[in-house]
Amino acid sequence: VDAFAIQTEVAEEVARVLQARSRKDRGGFAQFMTRNSRAYDLYLKGLNDYLNEAFRDVVRVRETISLLNEAVQLDPNFMPAARLLSRLHTRAFVMSTEPHEFPYHAAEAKKWGESASALAPGGAGDAGLALFYSQVARDRERALQLAQNAIRALPNDCDGYSIAGSALGYLGRHREALPYHRRAIELDPGVSLFWSGLVQVLSMLRHTQELEQVLAGRQNASDNTKATARFRASGSLPSPSELNMTTTARAFWYWRRREFAEVVTTVDTSGAVSKGARLTLLGLKSDALRRLGRSAEAEAVARTLPALAEELQSAPDFGPSSKERYLAEAWLRTGRGDDALAAARRYIEAVPVAQLGTRWTREIELAEMLAYLQRTDECCE
Repeated sequence: VDAFAIQTEVAEEVARVLQARSRKDRGGFAQFMTRNSRAYDLYLKGLNDYLNEAFRDVVRVRETISLLNEAVQLDPNFMPAARLLSRLHTRAFVMSTEPHEFPYHAAEAKKWGESASALAPGGAGDAGLALFYSQVARDRERALQLAQNAIRALPNDCDGYSIAGSALGYLGRHREALPYHRRAIELDPGVSLFWSGLVQVLSMLRHTQELEQVLAGRQNASDNTKATARFRASGSLPSPSELNMTTTARAFWYWRRREFAEVVTTVDTSGAVSKGARLTLLGLKSDALRRLGRSAEAEAVARTLPALAEELQSAPDFGPSSKERYLAEAWLRTGRGDDALAAARRYIEAVPVAQLGTRWTREIELAEMLAYLQRTDECCE
């Protein structure tokens, strides 16, 4: 064995790690992680697509996945490409409306996240897996741990901070999340996702003055994002007819404004949505019809919900199941109040106790159902 050659190889590897650790530009450290120029070029193109604000089409996500697949074939040890491939599959999982695609993207996101972590022991590759646990498996405690590993290994890489901030937000630890979001923006102010994370935390903390300053500078933020942030921070209600929103968002804003006729019209004109969203919208329509005194129509809509909820029971689960919620929503509106509450409690118990943020959200939904049934004392409890 050539001892000098081994020493040289070790020295080069140490230099690459130190250079990667010290880089502050987005993705710049990746050039030290591969000697294959084609793989590096494909990675840069994929990263540009991933960061592109217009990158909202799942078809484009699939195309970019193909680029990264080629990159990892050219260099199976190219950790940043594996990490990005994991993140792309996570995004495809979140964006897809086809249930049969969920298992594939979930499995690929986990596989490539674990590959990236193994290729860079010590945390440098953990951001992809952290995003998987945050968005797919919805284990935010695990996501936070992995994101913090990534931060320790690559303190100038913005992704770890963003994922850690998001995980803390899901866990209801908004004050702790704030410096993580600010640090991610400091490292790369051009990523709209980082600003969205900051906006959410500022609204939850009701830091209205800073929130308005941030929103004023975010011309590309969606109307729904801005409206939601202001509503959380101060309770102000937007006028949905004046804003560019999805039909689902528009229907809920009309409901909050108690404009029930507009709720019905919006649901009736909504385009293609997932079955879960369709069930929720039809439930909202039934409620609005009742408020308008159109009880027979409300009951007719409500009777369509149980069959839709049963269809959703065969959909694949990722992380804590949401299937019981669909049953609860359907039964609540068809006179099966006790069954609805039992399903809602199973919906809560599907979440591990440690995942406080998710359990809290589900407990709010149970409280709303108790209010719907006029069981006031239980609702307050």
